[in-house]
Amino acid sequence: MKVQENNEAIAKFGQIIANLGMAMSDSILWHLYNWRFDEKDIGNRQFLREYIGLMKMYLMINEKNQVIVGRLLKQFNEEGGRAETEEWLERAQENEIKVLESELLTLWNMGYTEEEVFTKGLIGKFQEIKDGLKTAVMKELDLWLARKRKKRELENESSEEEDEIDKIMISVCKTLLGTENELTKTDISRLLRLGFDQYEIVFDGLIREYKSVREKDDKEVHRVLYSHLISRGMSRNVNEEDTDESGSQRESEKENTRSEETQDENSFRKSETSSSEEEKSSDESEKLINTPGKISSEHSDSEQEKEENKKPTIKNTSNTNTYNTNTSNNRSN
Repeated sequence: MKVQENNEAIAKFGQIIANLGMAMSDSILWHLYNWRFDEKDIGNRQFLREYIGLMKMYLMINEKNQVIVGRLLKQFNEEGGRAETEEWLERAQENEIKVLESELLTLWNMGYTEEEVFTKGLIGKFQEIKDGLKTAVMKELDLWLARKRKKRELENESSEEEDEIDKIMISVCKTLLGTENELTKTDISRLLRLGFDQYEIVFDGLIREYKSVREKDDKEVHRVLYSHLISRGMSRNVNEEDTDESGSQRESEKENTRSEETQDENSFRKSETSSSEEEKSSDESEKLINTPGKISSEHSDSEQEKEENKKPTIKNTSNTNTYNTNTSNNRSN
């Protein structure tokens, strides 16, 4: 009965740990059960991390080490997190964040770092859901933090792009400074947005063309400037919208290409057919050349048939003569 009770307790410990996204063998869990730690202790990620660290420090190969680990773990469970949460509470008060020390201790036991706890909005999120099941609360907080990290990464990427654009704008402004082609940052930003790079912007005559169509819409401005670059022999490797004219030209080129491919295919098929017929004729001629015995035999058979047809047909008259003799004798009698 006692063994069954122990096994059930170990199984429950394992399930709690699995819900935290961790895994431990039954033998390791057995020590926790033997040291009288309960499900509340097992449900704290910080407690489990401390246990794993102690096991690495004191190999659980003898009873002495097991006693040391158990004692240190109990001490950690009683005192652990107090110093950290006191510091966290001071930081929260300095930033006018309303939170209890017990709430900070709970977050610490759940395994969250100071940086995560003070992520803007996390404490408020925790206070909204803290009365729920502990594992469910941790899962929701983990998901909330993951979304925050993803958003921060996207913001950082966007910030890097903006910094790069600022560098380009400064470079173009310096290049055009003191010339008749000076542009405002707004104009440079517009040209960059339309897909023209810093080298194309300062290309011969492009700014003059831009100023002549500055009041037009973006599509018309892009068409004029794109045509200007093409007319000056500048090849572009960008995928912006082309003008209607260039689009029609591209469609015409596609049609010509398809037509040429069709003609090439038909010519290839005719060539294949002709080649096949020539090969067939060649094969038949080769067969005739390489089989003289057969030709001779066929010729001999034909000559023999002709000779037989020339021979006179000999009728069988023996029965007729016999009949005539018998008839003559009868008449004589």
